[in-house]
Amino acid sequence: MWQLQLWDDLTDLLYKKPKTTTCGATYATIICTLRNQQFNLMDDYLVNARMRLADALTAMTIEDSDTYTQAYKTITQLHILSEIEDAKSSLKLENGEILAVEDLAKVLNVWQ
Repeated sequence: MWQLQLWDDLTDLLYKKPKTTTCGATYATIICTLRNQQFNLMDDYLVNARMRLADALTAMTIEDSDTYTQAYKTITQLHILSEIEDAKSSLKLENGEILAVEDLAKVLNVWQ
């Protein structure tokens, strides 16, 4: 739904079923809270998502079965969470500021 920009439908769905388990659902939840300017809730979801991924990494290292291949996917998911959090701070969304065109161009250059 977030890819279709059906934000109201996504918000309703998240409130009906707040527990997210897949990485796609987690990203959708975090992006939805970002869009709705629920920054404290967004931070909570980020912490919970990171903890789940850290637990998964810990379990992988204990099992020691093809750890690199399995860990790569989890580390990529951690990186995506970091990118979402970086977008919030780079775009100064929490401060309610509107970036000047020049500043937005700088942010976009960094992301490329």
